[in-house]
Amino acid sequence: MQGAATHNLERERFEADLIKEYVKGSKPEAIAPNLQWLIDVGLVVVKAPQIKLVLDRGAGPAPLTAGLPTSQGQDTREVCFFSKDAKSMEVACTAVLASLTPSSPEEASVRTQRGLALNKLDRVDEAIKDLDRVIALEPKSKLAYNERGLAYLRKGQFDRALTDFNKALELDPTYTRALNNRGVVYERDGQFDRASVDYNKALALDPKYAVALNNRGFLSRERGDFERAMMDFDASIDADPKEAAGWRNRALSRALAKDFPGAKADISKALELDPKNPRSLYIRGILLELQDDIRGATEDFAAARQAAYGDSWQVMERDLGRYRPKR
Repeated sequence: MQGAATHNLERERFEADLIKEYVKGSKPEAIAPNLQWLIDVGLVVVKAPQIKLVLDRGAGPAPLTAGLPTSQGQDTREVCFFSKDAKSMEVACTAVLASLTPSSPEEASVRTQRGLALNKLDRVDEAIKDLDRVIALEPKSKLAYNERGLAYLRKGQFDRALTDFNKALELDPTYTRALNNRGVVYERDGQFDRASVDYNKALALDPKYAVALNNRGFLSRERGDFERAMMDFDASIDADPKEAAGWRNRALSRALAKDFPGAKADISKALELDPKNPRSLYIRGILLELQDDIRGATEDFAAARQAAYGDSWQVMERDLGRYRPKR
């Protein structure tokens, strides 16, 4: 039950950010059809008076899905904005973009979603192109700056990533995702104190933010504080059992403590949630190597290298290679 509640809370956070982007700086007639669609499919419940006011004021006779058959259009938009499958999101958002009229006020929100999907698919150059367009259309979109920062982070362009996360935080100093992501930039650059400050700020705002808990745990382990790291990994898993990072990082901590059954259970869960994640494959390789299964470890390291994107293999070798047994 706790996992479901956390999942619903995370979706509510996302919906709130989405609504803020629609409402901020937009004309009511452009906002109303999209909010009405979200309400019609049951993804948003109108509680805030300002949202009700926008709906009352908006005319917008043409739905956002104009150009697509009604049922197909609603299904396509729902997939674009709320699917957890990145490929389905990308295809759906592309279809919605094709249905929009030139200079449609909805282009920015749909391109933001496609940029998010392309990021997840490791097609970061395409994601950056979409997000450049979003920022040109909506210069105050914290979502677009944050997502483009993630794309630059994946490319190993830390300076550009930092600039975008700083801009997102300039627009909203309480934006927990950007605080967490800026912490990752600092951590990868070896600025551990700055990373710790950002993770702690994010968690002060949202104590159950699973990704920030996991990242703070990783940072504690890097600093040699294994007890604190395990506490954060446990809390990360409790906050969001569907987030693979907490499971894989706890698996490594258990493996280093020679708790091989616990480590095996955790890394199996991580790979069940995200079967091709290179870090999970690498950590399973370490676990197998610690148990003298050299053949299995070699296969996992090879699979991790094949699944790696950008400079992530070098980052994994730096971050995780130190935990491999000396032979």
